[in-house]
Amino acid sequence: MNPYRLLSITPEATPREIVQASVLALRENKHSARDIAEARKQLMNPATKFILDFIHTVDLEPLLDDIRKGLDELEERREVEMLESVPPGAAETKPISNTSGTRQICV
Repeated sequence: MNPYRLLSITPEATPREIVQASVLALRENKHSARDIAEARKQLMNPATKFILDFIHTVDLEPLLDDIRKGLDELEERREVEMLESVPPGAAETKPISNTSGTRQICV
């Protein structure tokens, strides 16, 4: 959980802005009260805030979102290519004869 993203604030937010953002987040009801309280608590503690400020500068979440989106698009493209590469009628079952003279169905 990124408390900055959860409260929609930047690392430059003052303690007053953190409290205001917490109240607003509670009103919007997008996150649980427990998560909002935890985010506020972390940002109000100077030691924890220092660590979070550092982590925020190297936040990879937006990059990971782009990677996930790209992978989804790649998977969809691959599925389309696989469907296009199957010759017409290849998925149908066809009767064949074996050496014993009985008929079998191949898939």
